[in-house]
Amino acid sequence: MSDTVACRRAIELITKVLKAPSTAEFPGIVWDADQYRITRYQGGLIDVRSYVDAENSFGGMLRTQWRVVLRPNDNHSAAPVYLQLGDDIVLDLLSGELAAAKEREEEEWKRMEEEVERAAEEERQAELVELDKTAAVELKALLGDHPDLSKPSLIENYQEQLQAFVKKYDGTASAKKASAESAALAQLRLAFVWAEKTGKDATPRLQKVIEEYPDTLAAKAAAAR
Repeated sequence: MSDTVACRRAIELITKVLKAPSTAEFPGIVWDADQYRITRYQGGLIDVRSYVDAENSFGGMLRTQWRVVLRPNDNHSAAPVYLQLGDDIVLDLLSGELAAAKEREEEEWKRMEEEVERAAEEERQAELVELDKTAAVELKALLGDHPDLSKPSLIENYQEQLQAFVKKYDGTASAKKASAESAALAQLRLAFVWAEKTGKDATPRLQKVIEEYPDTLAAKAAAAR
């Protein structure tokens, strides 16, 4: 639908809602084309805006701004979806469509954001897998040193090494393993400190470390006691 045809259709619709349609004077579509503001939206909608001079209820000529939004049909005509004369909204089928379009747009943005986040997470996981290869070698060496864990101070020193490792390789499987080792050592250290301060047998507490943290250095050290 051309701009000229759209303007004619809009004028036809506005004329029908005027109080004195026979007195209406619209800007010339050709000679005053600059008095018509036409916007075409995605989806085919055509937004036409201009003014009309016509008599009001008191018989005086009054200039009123108007707006018509059209949806072109296959038969080269156009159906109105929005019609406004001055402050009066005569027809509004557009709000629902705009709300639905906005909802679709928001859903599309959400889908795109989720795809970006998923791709970023996949990339991050791939990077962590590569990083973990280096971390695994370093952790194996760290755990394979068979450190002396016979005293609380020695345990604390080794914990610090593990915590530094966790910070360096945060997010990797090796870091999680090192974190578990550190947590087990914390319980082992508490058992030793408790025994030193109370003078009581630490065996029950050491047994708890073995049961709760199997296959860790702390469990092995507890079993050795």
